[in-house]
Amino acid sequence: MRQLLKNANIYDGTGAPAFRGDVLIEDDRIVKVGTDLTDPADRVTDLKGLSLAPGFIDGHSHNDWFAIKNDPLPYFEPFIRQGIATFVTGNCGISETGFEPGCEHVDLMGAGLFHFDKTTGEYGDMDSFFEAIDRNTPCNIAALVGHCSARAAVSGSVNRQLTEEETTKMLAILEKNLQQGAAGISLGLMYALLCFVLHLAALTAEFAAMGPWLLAAFWAGLVLCMFLYDRLLLPMSLLYWNRVRPKLKFLRRN
Repeated sequence: MRQLLKNANIYDGTGAPAFRGDVLIEDDRIVKVGTDLTDPADRVTDLKGLSLAPGFIDGHSHNDWFAIKNDPLPYFEPFIRQGIATFVTGNCGISETGFEPGCEHVDLMGAGLFHFDKTTGEYGDMDSFFEAIDRNTPCNIAALVGHCSARAAVSGSVNRQLTEEETTKMLAILEKNLQQGAAGISLGLMYALLCFVLHLAALTAEFAAMGPWLLAAFWAGLVLCMFLYDRLLLPMSLLYWNRVRPKLKFLRRN
């Protein structure tokens, strides 16, 4: 099907100023962008100056858990209506992938927040995950593999440092998923099971085993989080609380 969108205020995603123009779409591909296009089309829509832009990217999403639903569209429709077309999923270390077939700890995947409920299956690696969602999910997905998921897969919910054998297995799971197309590894310092690594030295050792670049990224992220909390989030929380507190007192009195 060919669609011609006329007289749009086009933001092309390059940072250039918007311009008035037309866009020709064939099936799921943009085939031409220009002014005063006269190409034949099955449907022509005059946008009358409405803004038109490439789909937005949601950089922090857990929609890998919803992409495998039997009917994923209801979960994605609210995002699509906001113009979001691409998701970076598997964040916070809580990815849907990250375990081997026959894993006895599959019930721990999702850290109690997400579950294999009304899904087409349970997919422990990127190959099976991408095969399951291909042409079944209405949006683009760049999937991260979660450290929490891989850690839970090899050790369950025990609160201790991993053994050498468990560390090797966890790293193998992460490496396998990276080789199969994972966009990266995600961490979640505040979530089970990463928060079970009680000593910073032990935590550093786990990430050092994954490679110097990941260790550097971990420390950079940790320092950034501490800075943001101290300089931004905490002051904003106090400001918000000072504004809300009088209203709460009023509600209690009335």
